[in-house]
Amino acid sequence: MNIVKAANEKPGLLEQDRAQSKKHDDKVSQKSKSVKNWLTDFHTRSKLKRSEIVEILQIAYPGFDKGLLSKCEHPEKYGVLLTAKARKHILDEYERRQKHDPQS
Repeated sequence: MNIVKAANEKPGLLEQDRAQSKKHDDKVSQKSKSVKNWLTDFHTRSKLKRSEIVEILQIAYPGFDKGLLSKCEHPEKYGVLLTAKARKHILDEYERRQKHDPQS
């Protein structure tokens, strides 16, 4: 069996997987930056404490904790992102709380 590939051969499955993985990683990297920025921006704009954000997320995700929030704030380091559903939950709950108590 010849291990050397001919120049005109299509890339093997492994090379295709690596190329697709790199494209995916690039998209995820861009998305993680925007999600990280969203979380940081929201935290700053809303003036919510991190503990309040954790409390909000625990309504829908009981296992969510301060450690996970920190990891979500640094996706490039931990590979953890908030889902779109979790971000929507934060916004919806924040809006509900604002309507209930506009001073907060």
